[in-house]
Amino acid sequence: MEGGPLLEEWWVKASKNVVPYLNVAARWEGAPDQDFLKKMGGRGFPYCTILNADGEVVWEARPTDEASFTEALGHAKTLADFKAALAKDPENKALQANVAIMDFMGRKQREKSRTIEELDELAKVEGVDAKVVAALDGIRKDEILMGALQAFRRDKGEKLLELIKKGTVPEEGHEMETSFWAMAADAAINAKDKALATQAIDKFVKSAKGKPFEARAKEHADQLREKVAGLGGDDK
Repeated sequence: MEGGPLLEEWWVKASKNVVPYLNVAARWEGAPDQDFLKKMGGRGFPYCTILNADGEVVWEARPTDEASFTEALGHAKTLADFKAALAKDPENKALQANVAIMDFMGRKQREKSRTIEELDELAKVEGVDAKVVAALDGIRKDEILMGALQAFRRDKGEKLLELIKKGTVPEEGHEMETSFWAMAADAAINAKDKALATQAIDKFVKSAKGKPFEARAKEHADQLREKVAGLGGDDK
C-alpha cells in the first residue's frame, strides 16, 4: 500500500475526505499499536479498513485505485446508514437483512458474520433493498473464487482449474483478478496444460496493467513462461 496507491495523486486528494492512519508493523520495543492488525480483525497484509468514529471497522477496502476506494467509501456509508436506521427501528426485518448482507459484503479478512445460505433467506424478507439483493450473486461468486484461492496450497490449483473449465472466473477489474490468474497459471503448469497456462499468464499480465505492481507482474510472467517452455511436448 505505502509503495503504491498511497503515493498516487488521486490518494492525496481523496484522503482529504477521511482521517488517514497508516499502522506500521515494527520490531522495536515501545512501537505503538503493534496489535492493531489483529485488533481490527486482519490476518495479513495489505489490510485497509474504513472505521467509524468509535474506531469500529465498517468496511474492508482494497484501494488499488481511486475507483475502488470511492466504491468502498460508498458501501461503508450505506452500511452505516442502514445501521443508524436499524438502531431507531430495531425490530425492522428488512433493515436487519440489509445490515446483515452489507456487513457480510464488507468482510474480507474478518470472520464472516453469516453463511451464504443464511443470506439467501434474508434476501427473501419483504422490503429488503433491491440493490443489496442484487449484490448477493456477486458475493456468492466471490466466496467460490476465494475458496479456490485458499485451497491452492492443498490441492495445487485443482479447484481453480475446475472453475476455469466451468467459466467461473473473475470479471475484468475484480480485486481478485490478478491473484486468480497468477495462481491459475501455476495450476495449469502443475497440470502440464501449456495452452491454459499461456492463457492464464496473458490474463495475469493484462490484469496488472497500469497497477503499481505492473513491473513485478511482468517479471513474474516471464518466469512463468520459462516454466511453460520447459514443459515440452504439444499444447493441450
